[in-house]
Amino acid sequence: MRRKLIIILSLLMLLSSCAEGEYPSRGIQIVVPYSPGGTTDLVARAFAQVLSQELDQEVTVINQAGASGSVGTLAVDQAKHDGYTLLLSADSLGIQRVMDLSNLSFDDFEPIILLSNDPKVIVVNSQGPFDSAKTLFDAMRDPGLNMSYTGPGGSGHIQALLYEKLGAKLNLTPFPGGLDAIVALMGNQVDFTNSNASVVWEYVESGHLKILAVAGDSPLSLDPSIPLLGEVVDGADELMGLAFTPLSLLAGKDTPPDVLERLRQAAARATSNPIWLDYIEESGQEILYEKYPEVSDMKAFFKNFESTMSWLLEDGGAAKKSPLEFGIERP
Repeated sequence: MRRKLIIILSLLMLLSSCAEGEYPSRGIQIVVPYSPGGTTDLVARAFAQVLSQELDQEVTVINQAGASGSVGTLAVDQAKHDGYTLLLSADSLGIQRVMDLSNLSFDDFEPIILLSNDPKVIVVNSQGPFDSAKTLFDAMRDPGLNMSYTGPGGSGHIQALLYEKLGAKLNLTPFPGGLDAIVALMGNQVDFTNSNASVVWEYVESGHLKILAVAGDSPLSLDPSIPLLGEVVDGADELMGLAFTPLSLLAGKDTPPDVLERLRQAAARATSNPIWLDYIEESGQEILYEKYPEVSDMKAFFKNFESTMSWLLEDGGAAKKSPLEFGIERP
């Protein structure tokens, strides 16, 4: 009897281990560390749909906003690193250490795929007084303007530092997400904002907002006639290459290798899904996974990105801690 019981228990343990090894055996969560409606949220929801088809499991998006992205990022880091809780990261992970938001960096996560860059655009209320980037920048320099953004160390903050290098005087008003910053602009609470094209485009088409320039070094595919900031504001062309919002899907650092491989293969296949390709085209985003297909490519990109952004904040006087404290060398 005792021998039979041992055999039964052994079989149950074997079946249990087999079930656990079949990843994914249940639904997956993608944590977005910002409020709903912003670029990171929109990309996460679009990609979750096609990733779900590849993995044959439900993939849901959870918003955990706060502290410029550090709340949601920390939640993923503290969750079990088993591939069932993932992070859709934007740029804030590259500056959390120097901004003293958390001790986390890209090194604390494993890259699954580097998805896209959502172009930055300078946006005003269509009923406001500004009809060109030049007139806007003239007012930024004298007497100065109010700008909405998504908090210290985020992409909007980076943009503000770049504008200040061009002589702008800005009063920054923080909001928990990109959509919140847009709503403030439409309500005339601020003079302008720097946002992602995919977030503002529907409001541009409806006539509520107006894009004055692309804060980057490539034309906007949604409307190539919109000028680059460097074409209309002296000195801007040297800085706009730093205007970048890399969106990536990440897993916890010690996620099992076989789970990571399953996720990476599924993510790569998902990028060929017509639903995803239509979303990328309609939102005007730049594809990054073709430029950085390998894990080593992504890790090299993240290292350079953190270095560039951290030192930009340090040189602009906005960093709370020196990049040198974390061994981050100048780019």
